[in-house]
Amino acid sequence: MAAMIFEELLSEPRSFAAYAFLLVSIASLWLTGRRVVWFATLAIALVFGVLAGRVGALAFVPIAALAGCFYVAQESRYGTALRIGVGAVGTVLSVALALHIVPGFDNWKILDEFALSDRSQPFSLYLNFDKPLVGLFILAFGAPLLRRWADWKTMLVAAAPIALAGIALVYGAGYLFGYAALDPTFGSVFPVWALRNLFFTCVAEEAFFRGFLQRYLEQGLGRFRSGKLVSLAIVSLLFGFAHFAGGAGYVALSALAGLVYGYVYQRTGRIEAAVLTHFLLNAGHFLIFTYPAAL
Repeated sequence: MAAMIFEELLSEPRSFAAYAFLLVSIASLWLTGRRVVWFATLAIALVFGVLAGRVGALAFVPIAALAGCFYVAQESRYGTALRIGVGAVGTVLSVALALHIVPGFDNWKILDEFALSDRSQPFSLYLNFDKPLVGLFILAFGAPLLRRWADWKTMLVAAAPIALAGIALVYGAGYLFGYAALDPTFGSVFPVWALRNLFFTCVAEEAFFRGFLQRYLEQGLGRFRSGKLVSLAIVSLLFGFAHFAGGAGYVALSALAGLVYGYVYQRTGRIEAAVLTHFLLNAGHFLIFTYPAAL
């Protein structure tokens, strides 16, 4: 299977280059923190995306609009009313991109209806170009990011107990309700899945739900006694509903997971804590339990 995936990736070198440069663009937010680097690598990704047919002319309008919305929404020098209005537009556009209903994108399916074991439901693996842009622009224009090892160490020490307890809680709930069963499987597709899940899924979702929605809800509700708790509950429910395609049980588990990610973010104040908790939960699900769900 690993050979099949790499054969698929290398069969379309322009598509491969487009997604590779998109990943580098996202990673550069932490590696360099220089706007010119993420912008240049994104521009290269878009060029290859166009050449490969993954990004069409229609896509550049929503891409520019998304970047503009998150730039203005997170710039304190603009008026509050303008920032809220533009942020609302960015939110709607982000949801549309995450649902893959914005025209101009042809996301790359590299795995079709593949089952990790005879106990797991089959799944398809896509490399998406649209959804990762949400996380890229939010983080590039807004949330402060960690770059010094000392800061990473402080964050990890603070986040680890909460993250591990929360992950265990979600696993336990999934197991008790029959959503997942023990089924340890490394799977030759894990390396590609892991890179895609970390940079194109976890970063995008945590930047949007925690680094944008929860962050600004907490600011807006901060004057109220239970403002932080209310913002955590609202965003966790929204995160659960965002996974409606998996059914009611998956929505409930996702909302519970959202509480864990949101609480880790709230306690540490670091988006990296939420991203890593999200990724560790997903990776453990992939490696230890039936993925994406039990038959």
